[in-house]
Amino acid sequence: MTEAAQSTVQPEALQLQRRFDATPSQLYRSFTEAAHLVEWFGPEGVSCKTERFEAHKGGSYEITFFNPDGSEVGLVGRFLQLEKPRLIQMTWRWQRPDETEPDEETLVTIRLAGAGSGTRLELTHERFGTVSERDRHETGWSSSFGCLDEALSQAKRAQGVRREAKNVSASHRSCPDSRHTPRIRPHRARIAR
Repeated sequence: MTEAAQSTVQPEALQLQRRFDATPSQLYRSFTEAAHLVEWFGPEGVSCKTERFEAHKGGSYEITFFNPDGSEVGLVGRFLQLEKPRLIQMTWRWQRPDETEPDEETLVTIRLAGAGSGTRLELTHERFGTVSERDRHETGWSSSFGCLDEALSQAKRAQGVRREAKNVSASHRSCPDSRHTPRIRPHRARIAR
């Protein structure tokens, strides 16, 4: 009897830490604003769209993932805690079209803290039914964080390009407007007659 009870004990929670070259506010927006989330969320090669995304305490979300093989899977949950820019806690439940019973609901907690010029992200994903389910999520989150890192890098590069364009524009503003520039008449050599 004791052995059977031990075998039903919930597996350890998944815990991941990663440092990102972004501010806590930027990372917070990456998780809580649908326009940012769809740029990176999901493992490499997987895209997603938000069907519903109400990022406030008690708000719900529904996301559809599109796998490279053409299959789709849904993810639903609700936001339990949001403390900008340091904490996100939400429920997480897969909805697979080929299964009659939805997956068990799990819990995701994301903590963000400044770390030098970047941010340390600590993810805890818990309440898994099996160790193999936890391990699959570790693979998925790790790949997703690689996608998030790339999305943040692209945004940073784009911001640098915008900053350079703004600087060029500002330097042109210090030049006189062409309407106020005196006309320069071309030099005409006098021809002796």
